Amino acid sequence: MDKPWKIILLLAGIFATGATTGALVAVRVCKDKLEKPKSPPPMEQWAPERLKRLKERLKLTPEQVEKLKPVMRRDMEELGQIRGTFFGESRRVIERMERDIAAELTPAQRQEYEKVKQESAERWRKMMQERERSGKPRGPEHDGPRRPADGKPGEPAPPPGGGE
Repeated sequence: MDKPWKIILLLAGIFATGATTGALVAVRVCKDKLEKPKSPPPMEQWAPERLKRLKERLKLTPEQVEKLKPVMRRDMEELGQIRGTFFGESRRVIERMERDIAAELTPAQRQEYEKVKQESAERWRKMMQERERSGKPRGPEHDGPRRPADGKPGEPAPPPGGGE
């Protein structure tokens, strides 16, 4: 051990190599994480963007593009109506299910069930907030179940009897 500087130099070299490798890996991982994932366009933008891609890919003439615009607009309106009906019906079924479940519970179980529903609504709100932050579309049909009395988004309907 008459040459401790060699050991110190060797350890410093190992540390520097590890630090450099770690930094390079961290930069690559962070770069991938920070790049915003490409999310689908909102419904209003979907048809024009789709038509633009078709125009480029299929080499559509201006006349073809003009003929396809009303077709795309019509079908997007119909899809919007279908989506609204689907989510409205889903909400109705969920509210009915929650009322039927609550009707079979004791008062103590109903109180606990309210907590379960509130936790579920909170998870839903967080998911929707994350969805908004990531740029994904959100509209009335994406709000989840609503409480009929106050219309607050994401909250399930109360059980019959005021949730006793």
